[in-house]
Amino acid sequence: LASRSSRIVNTRFLSSSSSHPFVLSHPKDVDTIIGGSGTKRGRIVCVTSGKGGVGKTTSAASFATGLASRGHKTCVVDFDIGLRNLDIHLGMERRVIFDFVNVLMEECSLSQALIKDKREKHLSMLAASQTRDKESLTVEGVEKVLADLS
Repeated sequence: LASRSSRIVNTRFLSSSSSHPFVLSHPKDVDTIIGGSGTKRGRIVCVTSGKGGVGKTTSAASFATGLASRGHKTCVVDFDIGLRNLDIHLGMERRVIFDFVNVLMEECSLSQALIKDKREKHLSMLAASQTRDKESLTVEGVEKVLADLS
């Protein structure tokens, strides 16, 4: 039953109208080579909860820093639109010029908005907007940014 259910999960797409094939997959399948191209697909890990104050940002910052320190090219994205604080956890608050919504609205490129960490060479961050609201996010826009990152 476990292997049958993992096969079912492997074939589900996050959005049927999407042009980006984000597939929910079992952890054992994440390192598979994409279509014989010799490249591995990027992993997307989401840290989420309906309750505030449970340590999502702290956990995401620690997890991303740990991955980067082990040599994994890592980008952590703050989706807390209006309440940005991941940049503070990572010590990058004075370096934010562009944010996630700027990328979505095509006011800057993704590479302009990414902030590289000064301590961990494999870590970068995409900050959330403090001045816009969550209405700025669209499924298509978020999928495009995640596809560009992975």
